[in-house]
Amino acid sequence: MKKLLLTSLIALTLLGCSQAEDKVKEMITPEYEKMADVSDILGEILTHIADHDSELSFDDGTLVDTELGIPRYEVAPLTEIDHFNPVEVAEGYVVRPVVEVDNPHLLIVVEANDKASASSLNNGMKKVLSDQVAQFHDKGLGKIHLVNTNQTIRQGNYLIYATWDGAKEITHVFERHVK
Repeated sequence: MKKLLLTSLIALTLLGCSQAEDKVKEMITPEYEKMADVSDILGEILTHIADHDSELSFDDGTLVDTELGIPRYEVAPLTEIDHFNPVEVAEGYVVRPVVEVDNPHLLIVVEANDKASASSLNNGMKKVLSDQVAQFHDKGLGKIHLVNTNQTIRQGNYLIYATWDGAKEITHVFERHVK
């Protein structure tokens, strides 16, 4: 009788521990887990871009023209772009041309504070794309092609907007960090 009681007690204890572990796993959702720093993701993306474009090098946190040695793209905080509420951004950056107004290249990498903020930031990215379509619609076939092949992805609280040559490969670099 003691063995049966002891065995039952051990089984109930193990079952309780298993259920408690499941409850803890439910409480810790990917929404709250810090998967990667946006600055690290962006650094890897910029390195990827420089590795695939002989005219650019990644130097001192920016993309530099290899021939002239001057920055061609600047990295700025996402708060410098309209359509995004800074309160919703945990960390975010935009990479844009320094001087060239006819250059549609634009890259945004952001971590939202929560699911609602991620949804709002995603809507902001749709507005940015709409602005780019309007801006480059009449600027030549090659330029609008880049805008039309834009890749915008949301993975949990992380988002990327890529209007760039090889945007699909750029988003693959992003996805490796946030899945």
